[in-house]
Amino acid sequence: MQERIGIFGGTFDPIHYGHLRVAEEVRELLALDKLVFIPAHVQPLKKGSNCSDAKHRLQMTRLAAADNPHFEVDDCEINRGGASYTVDTLNHYRKKYIGSSLFFIIGSDAWLHIALWRDYSGLFELSELVVMTRPGYEAAPPEKVLPVEAAKRFCYDGEKHVYSTGGGIRFVSVTWLDISATYIRKRCMEGKSIKYLVHPEVEKYISNEKLYT
Repeated sequence: MQERIGIFGGTFDPIHYGHLRVAEEVRELLALDKLVFIPAHVQPLKKGSNCSDAKHRLQMTRLAAADNPHFEVDDCEINRGGASYTVDTLNHYRKKYIGSSLFFIIGSDAWLHIALWRDYSGLFELSELVVMTRPGYEAAPPEKVLPVEAAKRFCYDGEKHVYSTGGGIRFVSVTWLDISATYIRKRCMEGKSIKYLVHPEVEKYISNEKLYT
């Protein structure tokens, strides 16, 4: 069945209401049939950073997404092991959902460094990139982010930047809650409450597993 599928990757250490809110807004804005959270095994640009065990990050993501019928969680990157490259995940989804429309969702900060990603030009052929921006912040077009040869393969159709062989880039303004996983981990280490920053089931899991202490 042809579907409109959103793909939202990250370490999710832990997943919090900031992630959930923007995911729901993008899902609604683009009329997605479902939005899939994909916890990374190891993010290549964050190698060497201390990250919680994948099983904990996966379970917290499942708990956070469980009460939204449009949300799903996929452990494909964790099962694949090694560094998690988005182009591999999108190739997997392109084969799994033949004919469906894929929307890979990233923040504007990640978009600014997209040229450092493995086979970044392949991303535009496999899916449409949805770049989430903050209200009042100007989105950086391809010519300001990508090498010249890649940038000139885009044209703007009044709604999105279309890539010459398919896919493209769409900028959407979402409500960014001022929450970060780093801040949550810091509060846990200090023995402070994280209530209303994360889903109640995630809060309970962090407490039971004594994470970030």
